[in-house]
Amino acid sequence: MGKNGFIFNTPTGKRVGEARDLEEFKRLVKKVPLKSLEFHFERGDFVKWLMYIKEPGVAARVRTMKDVIDLRGELLYALSPPKPKKSKK
Repeated sequence: MGKNGFIFNTPTGKRVGEARDLEEFKRLVKKVPLKSLEFHFERGDFVKWLMYIKEPGVAARVRTMKDVIDLRGELLYALSPPKPKKSKK
């Protein structure tokens, strides 16, 4: 993690992006190499940063992800606002 942002690195330490806020983080999740996403996901970095920026609901959704096949898609889904439940009439 950067001062307040999230720094995306590859497993070899190469910096491939930096997000200063949640919207920029979402944009970068779409673009950074999959190896970077896997690296940070396996270390729990996403959850730590989301908690740091006071996004506990999003962090909880990411925390529940387990051994996902489509990591990028699952992350984007977890970062999306929850759909409101339809009321029964």
